[in-house]
Amino acid sequence: MPTGLYLPTGFQTRSGRVMVESQRTLDRLIPIEARDNLAFIEIDRGTALHIIATVEQTMEFADNEFEWDAMRGLLD
Repeated sequence: MPTGLYLPTGFQTRSGRVMVESQRTLDRLIPIEARDNLAFIEIDRGTALHIIATVEQTMEFADNEFEWDAMRGLLD
Protein backbone atom coordinates (compact mmCIF):
# COMPACT_ATOMS: atom_id res chain seq x y z
CA MET A 1 0.00 0.00 0.00
CA PRO A 2 1.43 3.41 -0.94
CA THR A 3 2.48 5.58 1.98
CA GLY A 4 3.53 8.74 0.16
CA LEU A 5 3.28 10.61 -3.09
CA TYR A 6 5.90 11.36 -5.74
CA LEU A 7 4.66 14.29 -7.78
CA PRO A 8 6.11 16.81 -10.23
CA THR A 9 6.48 20.41 -9.02
CA GLY A 10 7.50 23.72 -10.60
CA PHE A 11 5.83 23.21 -13.98
CA GLN A 12 3.45 24.97 -16.32
CA THR A 13 0.77 23.10 -18.22
CA ARG A 14 0.77 23.25 -21.98
CA SER A 15 -2.19 24.72 -23.75
CA GLY A 16 -4.11 24.20 -26.92
CA ARG A 17 -4.28 21.00 -28.89
CA VAL A 18 -1.81 19.08 -26.70
CA MET A 19 -4.02 19.56 -23.65
CA VAL A 20 -7.26 18.78 -25.48
CA GLU A 21 -5.86 15.55 -26.89
CA SER A 22 -4.27 14.59 -23.58
CA GLN A 23 -7.51 15.20 -21.69
CA ARG A 24 -9.41 12.98 -24.13
CA THR A 25 -6.85 10.24 -23.67
CA LEU A 26 -6.95 10.53 -19.88
CA ASP A 27 -10.74 10.47 -19.88
CA ARG A 28 -10.57 7.09 -21.65
CA LEU A 29 -7.78 5.70 -19.44
CA ILE A 30 -8.85 6.73 -15.93
CA PRO A 31 -11.59 4.43 -14.63
CA ILE A 32 -14.83 6.11 -13.58
CA GLU A 33 -14.55 4.60 -10.08
CA ALA A 34 -11.18 6.35 -9.62
CA ARG A 35 -12.55 9.84 -10.14
CA ASP A 36 -13.27 11.92 -7.05
CA ASN A 37 -12.40 8.91 -4.94
CA LEU A 38 -10.59 9.33 -1.64
CA ALA A 39 -9.03 5.88 -1.83
CA PHE A 40 -6.50 4.25 -4.12
CA ILE A 41 -7.80 1.83 -6.72
CA GLU A 42 -5.79 -0.75 -8.60
CA ILE A 43 -5.22 -0.47 -12.35
CA ASP A 44 -3.03 -2.58 -14.59
CA ARG A 45 0.60 -1.60 -15.18
CA GLY A 46 0.10 -0.85 -18.88
CA THR A 47 -2.71 1.60 -18.17
CA ALA A 48 -0.66 3.28 -15.44
CA LEU A 49 2.29 3.70 -17.81
CA HIS A 50 0.00 5.13 -20.49
CA ILE A 51 -1.45 7.63 -17.98
CA ILE A 52 2.05 8.72 -16.91
CA ALA A 53 3.19 9.13 -20.55
CA THR A 54 0.10 11.20 -21.34
CA VAL A 55 0.53 13.46 -18.31
CA GLU A 56 4.23 13.89 -19.13
CA GLN A 57 3.26 15.49 -22.46
CA THR A 58 1.17 18.13 -20.70
CA MET A 59 3.91 19.68 -18.53
CA GLU A 60 6.73 22.12 -19.23
CA PHE A 61 9.48 22.68 -16.68
CA ALA A 62 11.37 25.99 -16.66
CA ASP A 63 14.11 25.38 -14.09
CA ASN A 64 14.16 21.68 -13.40
CA GLU A 65 13.10 18.39 -14.85
CA PHE A 66 10.93 15.80 -13.22
CA GLU A 67 12.31 12.26 -13.09
CA TRP A 68 9.67 10.51 -15.18
CA ASP A 69 11.71 7.31 -15.24
CA ALA A 70 11.69 7.30 -11.43
CA MET A 71 7.90 7.73 -11.52
CA ARG A 72 7.59 4.77 -13.88
CA GLY A 73 10.01 2.78 -11.73
CA LEU A 74 7.73 3.14 -8.71
CA LEU A 75 5.21 0.92 -10.48
CA ASP A 76 7.57 -2.01 -10.24
